[in-house]
Amino acid sequence: MDGELVLTTQFYFANEVILEGEEANLLVVIAPAEDDEGNPIWVGERDIVLNIEH
Repeated sequence: MDGELVLTTQFYFANEVILEGEEANLLVVIAPAEDDEGNPIWVGERDIVLNIEH
């Protein structure tokens, strides 16, 4: 994140690591965005993967 402070819990940023298998569920993709006032911010996007056995 280029020296910026970001708090996470058991997640990895996609540009920092290469994960495969079950660990790939922990990836957070960073994307630039704007807040309601038009200020630049970063947002983290991720899919939640559920492994449900019937």
